[in-house]
Amino acid sequence: VTAIAWQRGQKFQFGKLERSPRDRLGEPEARILVLKIAASQPGRAATNAKLREEVPKFFDLSAIDKVPSPSRPNEALWEIVVRNTTSSHRTGPQTIFARGWAEKIPDGLRVTRSGMDYLNSIGFSDTAGTDPPADQ
Repeated sequence: VTAIAWQRGQKFQFGKLERSPRDRLGEPEARILVLKIAASQPGRAATNAKLREEVPKFFDLSAIDKVPSPSRPNEALWEIVVRNTTSSHRTGPQTIFARGWAEKIPDGLRVTRSGMDYLNSIGFSDTAGTDPPADQ
């Protein structure tokens, strides 16, 4: 298996992928990640606890990601990013809820039909979850 990981301004070296020391999970990546995780669960839904359990399995957390949060010492910085991504009180056009890709459920979220359409448009294919009803 081969892959290319490169950003403008980085030196390219065949066979070696170096991660920037400043690299960490951001909200844009977290939005897609939580949608994919929830979409892979039964009923296309996941609790916040399930999302936090699964994220490290699908995203290589950096040392910066693992630093304890200054505001919530029992949580790492990456957990705060996931919490912000899944928070329905966050407003703005970029949230997964404002875009109609997910809906809040008790202590979690469910991916909507629109969310599945978005994930499919970026190449996500999963048959583990049950499709949500057509009106979602």
